[in-house]
Amino acid sequence: MTEVVWLEGEHGAVLSMPAPLPLAVQRRVDAGLMRVIGAPAAEAPQGIPEPGDVPMPSNGASRADWERYALSQGMPPAKAEGMTRNQLSQAMRLRAVS
Repeated sequence: MTEVVWLEGEHGAVLSMPAPLPLAVQRRVDAGLMRVIGAPAAEAPQGIPEPGDVPMPSNGASRADWERYALSQGMPPAKAEGMTRNQLSQAMRLRAVS
């Protein structure tokens, strides 16, 4: 099984990368542009908020706000990482209605 490193991106997005980190990503970490929030482990990263900790963002909120909310509602980080702001917003609003 591939070990995973959890990172907080420049705009607060939480993402996972295989360990060891690619050189370009490691350089961003070394420069302080990204932050390691979870070393290789089987548990969830520390940066994912608990359900209820993050209120639903407003219509004009940033993609990072919508991603943080989606993660707090249980969306897998890999799925949220590949979605646009509008896709995240729509998915979370549909979930709230159902």
